[in-house]
Amino acid sequence: MVLKGGGRGPTKIGVIPLSDGAGEVAAIGDGVTRVKVGDRMAGCFHPRWFGGPIRPEYLTDRLGANLDGMLAEYAVLSEEALVRVPSHLSFEEAATLPCAAVTAWVALTGHRRVTAGDTVLIQGSGGVSVFALQFAQVLGAQVIATTSTAAKAERLKELGAAEVVNYTETPNWDEKARELTGGRGLRGPGLARRSIS
Repeated sequence: MVLKGGGRGPTKIGVIPLSDGAGEVAAIGDGVTRVKVGDRMAGCFHPRWFGGPIRPEYLTDRLGANLDGMLAEYAVLSEEALVRVPSHLSFEEAATLPCAAVTAWVALTGHRRVTAGDTVLIQGSGGVSVFALQFAQVLGAQVIATTSTAAKAERLKELGAAEVVNYTETPNWDEKARELTGGRGLRGPGLARRSIS
């Protein structure tokens, strides 16, 4: 869809796809000061968003949509659109951070931050959900997860989900989630509902 100029937000025909990637700096341009050859870096999905609350003008440029993305042997990125990769992470691990991890983090800490005592529902076992599960625990919340197989349920429990509901066996998983919270639902005391998928 993106390659044909479709999708959400601005796109360009023939763009190099994919937003997530990490690698080693092979060369730098004139005036570059934030990185040097050999640095381990990951690209930023929204390369104009440097911090603080996200604003509409930060969303106009996106790797793999209207800017060439990471499905290439070499990618050319602004030095401002790079984040240093810690030495303990592989490039594969680091490549998951700019999109999936940031999405989960913003969902949990954005408009209404999750705090201790909240209950967070994650849907599925994809990257955003797995990051949300881990971040929610760090923030002191309990996590209920939904998934479709026993193997995925076991993995989610290993990662710390308090409860896992198999939605193929329990089609009314929302009712089960309410039951698991003692009828309270997915709310902290006086707080808004939170669901991550």
